[in-house]
Amino acid sequence: MPPAAGGAGGAVPSLIQAALGLVPTDVFVITARLDQVRLGVVVTRVVRCADAPPCVGVALMKGHPVSPLIRDSRAFALCALAPGERVLTRMFEQAPPPSTPIGGGTPAPIVSTGARPALGDPFLSLDVECIETGAPVLRRSRYALDCRVVMHLDFEADHELYIGQVVGARVYESVPSASPPSGKSRNGKA
Repeated sequence: MPPAAGGAGGAVPSLIQAALGLVPTDVFVITARLDQVRLGVVVTRVVRCADAPPCVGVALMKGHPVSPLIRDSRAFALCALAPGERVLTRMFEQAPPPSTPIGGGTPAPIVSTGARPALGDPFLSLDVECIETGAPVLRRSRYALDCRVVMHLDFEADHELYIGQVVGARVYESVPSASPPSGKSRNGKA
């Protein structure tokens, strides 16, 4: 039997990475709003961590401009993207342009950066709504969870952890219903 990764002899990074690669992930956009500033970023490290009250945990890369908005507004929304959703993934996979004000103020004017304009608000061209907290929710997502921050953990790692109590939700994609009883179709006929 091969030795376990970690322990006194040190971690075997490739073995750890291989094992972590087996942990299931989905693609989400975490969004936040503070005053007139709205931001979002793609995250894949999301976990359901409590049922009563319902809570989720989200690991967010340290230093992203959305972090101060989440911290100061004490709220965020998680928008689950459909598998293969390339447009929203591309829009939110990078940090916003430097012209975006962080922590308040009026949205930045449109600034030309050459190839494409850098907009101060990445949600301007999208169909969005707010549920409870004011965080923008993408209607193009499969479902969304609106959360109030109940805990923030900043530990010695490249990510920080936000725990949010789910205070609202939307389902935009039809949810498959349970299988029909054996021997019967959905219309009740055998």
